[in-house]
Amino acid sequence: MASERGRTLTPHDVAEIWFGTRKPSADQLRKVYAKMQAGVLPLNDPQAPPARWTTNEQALAKYLAARRASKEAAQHEKGKRVGPLGVVPPTPATFVHRGDKDLRDAYMNVWQDYFQAVMFRRRIPYASRAFTRAVAAGQLSAVLLIGILLAGALGAWTPGRTVEERLVGEHLAGTHGWYQVERWHPPATDDDGRRIVRVEYRYRDGDSHRVVHTDRTFVVTDAGASERSTDEGG
Repeated sequence: MASERGRTLTPHDVAEIWFGTRKPSADQLRKVYAKMQAGVLPLNDPQAPPARWTTNEQALAKYLAARRASKEAAQHEKGKRVGPLGVVPPTPATFVHRGDKDLRDAYMNVWQDYFQAVMFRRRIPYASRAFTRAVAAGQLSAVLLIGILLAGALGAWTPGRTVEERLVGEHLAGTHGWYQVERWHPPATDDDGRRIVRVEYRYRDGDSHRVVHTDRTFVVTDAGASERSTDEGG
């Protein structure tokens, strides 16, 4: 079990790794003890007195990964409010990054592997050059994977959307390239029994590059969505 959890760490060890210093301050050590007391950093022996508290590398890696993933999510949350080139006032995007459990778990796994690799390298000061390169390559892979996950969050991963919103979104992307939905009206059924959805959105005109605001209704079928012509009633 000890090998699965990694090396035992004292509060001083935790502070060194967490704050990246060989001489943690009293305030930094107090923060470590507070996390241990709160159970955020699980103790190897909860019945031991504070002077003998210890945790393990796996628990610390999990805690640091959660902190880093939360920061990434917060930065992405801020970034999604930025409009295209400042042409139009920023409006909320249609996806919710932090609400996507799969993406959040992927962040956690990447960062946990990263911190475990760093701690493993730290306790082997005379590691071979090949090992050092391997760990560095792993760190680079983590950064690349996070970039891919962010791209996924900005693109295809749009949790919480209805089928109508997804199909209309695919139609708008194919027609205009860049677009930004301002309001989805509730889906309805027209007099012919077809599913329709009204959408208020912005798009960039292909010739003038001017941002145009429009309000249109789309017919949705299992095969996709198409704009309803103005002479169709219902």
